[in-house]
Amino acid sequence: MLEEYMLDIGFTEQDIKRINTRSNNLYNFKNLYQYFIKSGLNNKEFIQIVKTTPNVISTSIENIKNRITLLQNIGFSKSDSFNIVKNYPYILELTEDKINNKLDSFKDLGFSKNNIVNIISNNPSLISLDSSKLENIYNYFKDINYNQEDIINIINTEPTIINSDLNTIKKHIDKFKILGFSGTEIIKITSMLPNLFTEENDILSSKFNYLFEFGYEEETIIKIVKKIPFILKVNYLEVLENKLNKLIELGFTKQNIIDMTITNPYILLYSTDNISNQIFSIKELGYSHEQVIKMLIDFPLLFGYDINNITKKIKFYKDNKLDKYILDNSKLLIYNLDHITSRLEYLKKNKIKNELDLFINENEFLNKYKINSLDLIKE
Repeated sequence: MLEEYMLDIGFTEQDIKRINTRSNNLYNFKNLYQYFIKSGLNNKEFIQIVKTTPNVISTSIENIKNRITLLQNIGFSKSDSFNIVKNYPYILELTEDKINNKLDSFKDLGFSKNNIVNIISNNPSLISLDSSKLENIYNYFKDINYNQEDIINIINTEPTIINSDLNTIKKHIDKFKILGFSGTEIIKITSMLPNLFTEENDILSSKFNYLFEFGYEEETIIKIVKKIPFILKVNYLEVLENKLNKLIELGFTKQNIIDMTITNPYILLYSTDNISNQIFSIKELGYSHEQVIKMLIDFPLLFGYDINNITKKIKFYKDNKLDKYILDNSKLLIYNLDHITSRLEYLKKNKIKNELDLFINENEFLNKYKINSLDLIKE
């Protein structure tokens, strides 16, 4: 009867031969099956649990429920608890003490309850891992100057790193060193993107192949990564080609793009819509497309400036017939508008016609006119 029921729900004859069904009854097995199915598992998942831990079919429902209750009391949700059982059925055979001891090994190193729940939920097999493995990984990072917060973040974000061999982790660190990253930079990048420790491919050739083909040199790419480690995130890497093609479509040459992104690598993070909007918003102020392109080439930081602020400044310069200076040197748009306004008022009041003095640095202005911009603003 039991074997027939098992065949009906998907067990094969070979599965049944490997499972000792002699001392088990159909009633208990049906209850067990229905309990797991009602809890969100499907036939295939239930069969895999039984095949992995055959003794479960002789375990009472109450014992199974007690194990789920234990996991929930620890902090796992009901769905997480069954997910752990599904992915690591051996949890049903571990003693309560062994489970608690494993969790304590995380707590002793400073992991919060939420950290532990997240780590075990995403990698349930860690519940049976030798505690020394976790300690060795933790101490290695500590010895090379990662702080506790960084280490916990790395393990919490990429729990599989606990299964990694220390030599493998060291090789990843050495790869960064060979490329010229300092210890501080390596810590910053890998703390932000711990998955770099578990990737086997070369960090530059695998992630930036398109940039190499585009014309970027390795040294340039390394500088960009140092400035904006976020570029290593998959969602940015996936759209790099589209982004660079969009810049070419807008009128920039490949060399323009390389030079601009050396100065302002954040261009590689901006969306194509933001880039287009920045250009067309400035054009609407009366500039030709070519003039706007020139302004951005001369001062690539304009790509990231708030367009409302830029618009306000350009209108001011146009109203005061000073916009010719912007075309020659778009970097002038970085100047504080209150300072420029107060200086312009001062020059007009004193009938001084040297407009270029609007843009000299604070010390020069003070030495020449014996007053600084703050005092002018107050007046």
